Amino acid sequence: MPITFYSILHIVSVILLAGITFSAIASPQPERRKNMLMGSGIVAMVVLITGFGALARLGLPFQGWVAIKVLCWLVLAMATPMAFRRSEQAGLWRAVTFGAILIAVLMVELKPF
Repeated sequence: MPITFYSILHIVSVILLAGITFSAIASPQPERRKNMLMGSGIVAMVVLITGFGALARLGLPFQGWVAIKVLCWLVLAMATPMAFRRSEQAGLWRAVTFGAILIAVLMVELKPF
């Protein structure tokens, strides 16, 4: 697969993961829980697979900025289940999700280490 395929699918799936997460934070209704958790899990796996696929197609080694992005991915993958478990802390999860996305974007653009 070409790098363009991995890049586009990675970006679209990150946007979908963020949308699912923010939707769960905004409205953590119990009847939506199963579908939201299933959707976020599937999309989170697509994010991980396409991210490493793009890294392999570019021929880049596993560097520090990649490790930080994996950590941000883990935070995003955990945010949806935590939004349902700790719905009273919606503000905290909103800030954590936004921060993880911001840090991930900074890492991929700046590649500081």
